[in-house]
Amino acid sequence: MNRPFKPMAVGLLIVGTTLAVNVGLRFTGNDAGIPLPGDSSNTCFGSFDTAVVSTAAMGLFAAMGLFLMFAAWILRNQRMYKFGLLFTFGAWTARWIGIALDGQPWYATLPLGVSVMAAGAYWLERIDDRNGIK
Repeated sequence: MNRPFKPMAVGLLIVGTTLAVNVGLRFTGNDAGIPLPGDSSNTCFGSFDTAVVSTAAMGLFAAMGLFLMFAAWILRNQRMYKFGLLFTFGAWTARWIGIALDGQPWYATLPLGVSVMAAGAYWLERIDDRNGIK
């Protein structure tokens, strides 16, 4: 289709889809397959529910990142792709912060890693002078 293959983007689309669907399941009252912040009984804020805020941010940012990156590939729009990477970064940052605030810092390291990869992909795309999509 005369478009570049970006493995990091494909990976972020896969994990972003998983995150967005999982958050959607939680808000529709279904069982979320992957634990989300606030699911454990070990929360460091007692009755304050950090899960609603961080989960809503995760779902919104993950969905926006997915939409923008996929649309950027279809429309061949590099700027839209960069914004998609920023939203993906936001989704995974909300996830690792929510998990860490729940008193599970060890489990926060995987989403922290994905967050760092999304930020790194953004910076690599930003410093690249040529537009690889067009």
